Amino acid sequence: MAQTDFAKIVVFVDGGNIKYVTSCELAADAQNQRIDVMNEGLAGFSSGSGSVTINLGFVVPIGGLEVDYWGKCVRREYVEFQVWVGGQKYAGNGKIDTCDISQQTNSPTDGKLTWTGEFREFES
Repeated sequence: MAQTDFAKIVVFVDGGNIKYVTSCELAADAQNQRIDVMNEGLAGFSSGSGSVTINLGFVVPIGGLEVDYWGKCVRREYVEFQVWVGGQKYAGNGKIDTCDISQQTNSPTDGKLTWTGEFREFES
């Protein structure tokens, strides 16, 4: 079996490369609407509005947040996310829906956020 290298996810927020990412998950939701007819059942679909959700995990350096995720969430600012997966990237504008920051004994201060944005394809 041949060996191969695998893609690494790289995250940019508002144009800046984020160094302290601990996890990143992208999810596309087309929000297709079923069209059912009484006699035949599923007849097709109507296009939904669609959205992309990014769940990001991060650690907090002693000097504070790398990006003011909390402030951007509270101020309801638009935030541009770019996520590179290998040679392709997703880029879209959206808002941070939730931001959680916590610490446990013998662990670094860390956080997670959920961002919802534009329904777009990956670009090469």
